[in-house]
Amino acid sequence: MSMEFVVSDQAIIQIIGNTLKEFDEIEGLGSDFAKELMDVFDREEVKRGIKIKRKNGRIFIDLLLRVYYLSEISKIAKRMRERIKENLEKLTNCKLEELNIYVIVLKIKVKHREIGREKALQLLYQRELSKSEIDKVINYFEFGEIPDDAVLYAIDLFEEIERNKEEIDEVIKNHLIKWEWNRILPVDRNILRIGTYELLYRKDIPTGAIIDQAVRLAKRFGGYEDSFRFINGILGRIADEVRSEEKNRS
Repeated sequence: MSMEFVVSDQAIIQIIGNTLKEFDEIEGLGSDFAKELMDVFDREEVKRGIKIKRKNGRIFIDLLLRVYYLSEISKIAKRMRERIKENLEKLTNCKLEELNIYVIVLKIKVKHREIGREKALQLLYQRELSKSEIDKVINYFEFGEIPDDAVLYAIDLFEEIERNKEEIDEVIKNHLIKWEWNRILPVDRNILRIGTYELLYRKDIPTGAIIDQAVRLAKRFGGYEDSFRFINGILGRIADEVRSEEKNRS
């Protein structure tokens, strides 16, 4: 009997999902993975950052992990591969070599804008609380060990948002529904400012990417558990108005 179909795709996906929960450093499977692979592989082969391909009696499992940017990616990839291997062998009571299963954990580079937005959020928050001058906030801020491009993007975001804050805040206020500006917590307000600034001024960044990143920030730092829904709704309404041309083209 061929060993190719001993483990189903669904069982593999379930095991990988359970294994992910063992790693605090892993935020999840890379959401951009499927988009990147669409140009190379058939759509049916790409699911949630997992690609399972069966060829010549072998099963290849490709993963793209989204990790926190300060994590040691190579060590995490190695540990992740070992744990998936152990869990699959426990399920099948066979060595993976016998099943011809190969687990490949693809390393990722977190884009500098993603890191920059997080740092810009912290800069905006500190500025709002301290009321210090912009230059002083930047000079005393601890950026940590992040790429230079991320530092530059964070500073650029921070300075541009502060420079255009009156207009940005007015746009946000005009799109609030049954909610008062003063009731929005500072961290949520600043996430909205980042997203609104990018929607207004950064036409080179797709609308979906801007809103997706704002939602990610809200899930990690939002003032309430459901802040991301609130922020997603407001930015969606703003995008419908200020990026109508992009929507019509699609």
